[in-house]
Amino acid sequence: MNKWILSLLFISINSYGFTLNTNTGSSFSGDSVKVFISSNSLCDQTGMTREQILDLAMEGAQRLWNRVETANIEIKRGGILQTDNSLFISGELCAEDSNTNCDPNTTIPASGDIVIACNDNVSNFPQTNLLALSAPIRTTNNEIKNSIILINNISGSNFSNLSYSEVRSVLAHEIGHALGIGHSQEDHALMYFQNATTLKRLSQDDKDALTYLYPNKLNDCANFIGTIEDDNHMSGHLISVTYGLFFCLLFLFMYKKITHAVINYRQS
Repeated sequence: MNKWILSLLFISINSYGFTLNTNTGSSFSGDSVKVFISSNSLCDQTGMTREQILDLAMEGAQRLWNRVETANIEIKRGGILQTDNSLFISGELCAEDSNTNCDPNTTIPASGDIVIACNDNVSNFPQTNLLALSAPIRTTNNEIKNSIILINNISGSNFSNLSYSEVRSVLAHEIGHALGIGHSQEDHALMYFQNATTLKRLSQDDKDALTYLYPNKLNDCANFIGTIEDDNHMSGHLISVTYGLFFCLLFLFMYKKITHAVINYRQS
């Protein structure tokens, strides 16, 4: 039986320190998301080119998030998002959902899966020590449609003082937010609000957060019910396999509902 199924059975929900970045526990619907950087991001106040920023973002994703075996999500390189829309670099961050409408004339547009932009809007970065911020900017029901990661490109930004490894950690933290993960209460987690530049690995709480939003449901259920090795005995196994699959999926569904309720209660 998969280790994750065992952990669901024996670990208390209250032991989790992670929170969610949306009030509906939203996540991307597919098993992969692409990360882009806008073509008009000059990034001239960051000490790096846009290509270097995208490279470091992908390094962080591949070293950390893509190695969580219990999560069914892969972060892929999308490349340069060709755009002449100046709102990527000067617009205000606005998260649009069923309760919020964003002004298309002043806010950053939704495009791609996850888009990085070097932004100089002081409403987003009122202080030079704010390195980056990110959020799902368009969600429908429980599905993230688009997310944005903004890099502080205002003159004097502290982002330009970071080393390559620190930038990689910051971007990995922001990718976590873009995927729907909020801050963790565990001070050793990458998603802890003060650890953006210092941690270079995921804690168990980070892995639990990603697994919660992107669970490997079918793989876990396959391990839960076993496999049919002999086609000649398929009819004899059909009922047990069907019941096993049903109860496993029901268990995972109810567990996610209960966990989401506990997380919402803790955040309220």
